[in-house]
Amino acid sequence: MSTLVNKNVMVDGHRTSMRLEPEMWDALAEICARERCNIHQLCSQLELNRQSSTLTAAMRVYIMNYFRQAMHAMVADNRAYEVAMSPMMTSMQVATANKGLSRRDAEVAVRG
Repeated sequence: MSTLVNKNVMVDGHRTSMRLEPEMWDALAEICARERCNIHQLCSQLELNRQSSTLTAAMRVYIMNYFRQAMHAMVADNRAYEVAMSPMMTSMQVATANKGLSRRDAEVAVRG
C-alpha cells in the first residue's frame, strides 16, 4: 500500500502543494521527460485547462488519460504493422510449407 507524498509545485508563479502516491509522482516525471517539460510547466498548463475539482485530482485524471492515449496509439500502431506485414507473413508461411524451408530460409526466399 502506497503512502501519499506531499510535494510543492509552482503554478503560474505561485507555490502550491500536491499529495500523490509515489507511483503517480513517477508517472508524472515520465510524462515530463517524454514531453520535454518540467513539472511546474505541466502543472501550470493543467491549471489553465482545469474546469473543476482540485489540482491534485485533475493531475490524477491527466496521468491516467495520458497513458491511456499512449496505449491506444501503441495498439493502433501495432495493428497497422500487423496489417502491413500480413502479406509477407502469408508468403513466408506458404514458402515454408511448400518447400520445407526453415522460417529464416523462407524469409530469404520471399525477399528474393
